[in-house]
Amino acid sequence: MKIRSLLALSALALFGVAQAQFRDLNDASKGEGTFYQGGSGTRRIDRASVRLLQNKQFTLTVSGQRTGTFTGVWDMSGSRDVLLNIKTVNGISRNVSGRGHLTLTGGFQVTNFELDGEVERSSFRIRYDAQLSEGGWGGSGSGSGGDWGSIGGMRDYRDTVRGRGTMTIDGRRSNLEFAQIDVRSNGRFTIRVKGEKDVTFEGTASRQGRNDFKLRITKGFSRPVTGDGSISVRPDGTTRSLTLDGRADGKRYRIQVSD
Repeated sequence: MKIRSLLALSALALFGVAQAQFRDLNDASKGEGTFYQGGSGTRRIDRASVRLLQNKQFTLTVSGQRTGTFTGVWDMSGSRDVLLNIKTVNGISRNVSGRGHLTLTGGFQVTNFELDGEVERSSFRIRYDAQLSEGGWGGSGSGSGGDWGSIGGMRDYRDTVRGRGTMTIDGRRSNLEFAQIDVRSNGRFTIRVKGEKDVTFEGTASRQGRNDFKLRITKGFSRPVTGDGSISVRPDGTTRSLTLDGRADGKRYRIQVSD
């Protein structure tokens, strides 16, 4: 089952029926789709990120068995539909033509899109459906996601990182099998890590910058602890780095995940 991992760096503000007035929107998702490119057939895509700016510019990136980045200008068509006029494909602007259409949910996340056009006489066609969560993954408005969520607030952010981190407890270090990250729209977080030990940390989270979190740790090792941390998130919604650093029963602990 694919899990949607969302990242929206700025939330929408007011949305009218005929036209939207909002801050920059950034949405990243996992999903399912196809990317046809003339001469090399159709390939599967499973990730997408969409950025809509106040100045009517957009950037849309897809990845999977084939990758592509499209830029241009956007406009509204109704209250939930966005029309795209494609100007560049993978940085190429000569001999480019193309149109697109994407749909927003009531929570202003991208639910699906279509792109069609040509670049240097080679046609392309993309169809993509985001994997929207049910219930707990965002609930209202983002797949709903988190920071990425309520106006001016946060949506849920979830990710699981496997096999690229360390856990150090009182000077003894072990490799991480995984780190499960759950930052919720109410400003609380739970992070479970498994290395030499299986430990769950809890505390409060606040957004720092455009796509990072600052953490204050209040519980770990099944008891109250002290500590701070941070999470850095890529535009595609995956974790770039995670750091937890503090003390429990007078012993220092440190969690590090990074590329």
